[in-house]
Amino acid sequence: MDPILLADGIMDWIPTKLWQWIVILLCGAGLGIGLFLRNKARKAAGL
Repeated sequence: MDPILLADGIMDWIPTKLWQWIVILLCGAGLGIGLFLRNKARKAAGL
């Protein structure tokens, strides 16, 4: 099975608005985790 076709099928299956919210939440979570880890690393380096 072609992964691109499979992804298209999943995106068609999920309502568009819900898909947009999922993408927004994933991006937000990724940024939050990235900033959190960066702050932890900075504190560890400062000690």
